Amino acid sequence: MRPDGTFHFPYASEGIRKIYGVSPEEVKEDATPVFNVLHPDELPGVSRSIYESAANLTPWYYEYRVCFVDGRVIWVLGYATPRRESDGGTIWHGYIKDITDRKEEEYSLIKAKERAETAEQTLQKAQIRLERFNKKLSQLIDIDGLTKIANRRCFNVRIKQEWRRLSRAQVPISLIMFDIDCFKNYNDRYGHPEGICA
Repeated sequence: MRPDGTFHFPYASEGIRKIYGVSPEEVKEDATPVFNVLHPDELPGVSRSIYESAANLTPWYYEYRVCFVDGRVIWVLGYATPRRESDGGTIWHGYIKDITDRKEEEYSLIKAKERAETAEQTLQKAQIRLERFNKKLSQLIDIDGLTKIANRRCFNVRIKQEWRRLSRAQVPISLIMFDIDCFKNYNDRYGHPEGICA
């Protein structure tokens, strides 16, 4: 960077062709061809990082995209150490490396992680729904749909549990059964489904 803030590459290897699609000669006096191929979203960040490196004489390190005329986009990593020149300009010694493969792998990993997180969330929601359905099913098995009170199956299960518990404790058991709404005879004669409809 010259003292007036303009940029050029006093020395660049032939590798600049692969990174920016320009020759060393094209940028020897003016770096504009390089800045012209930077992805528009990257240009402000790249410029800011270069100016900060020059102002503080701190190493420049930045990852950014380059857009080729043929439509290809690559990711590159730039690393360089600045040194102040006697005229007040700044010169960097470093390298720029194509990291497209690494970025594509990172992107693939991020997408795989997002898919896994989405699948996990879907499974968690399904688990919650399943638990709700199981609870509802348990209620349907044990609760009479018409009367909304415990049905005969639930009664039989509970009476067996109580019978075992009281037998172990050797305590007598008494049982009183009431036929609510006198449906027992109707259910016994026509069946429970008909009793529900009645």
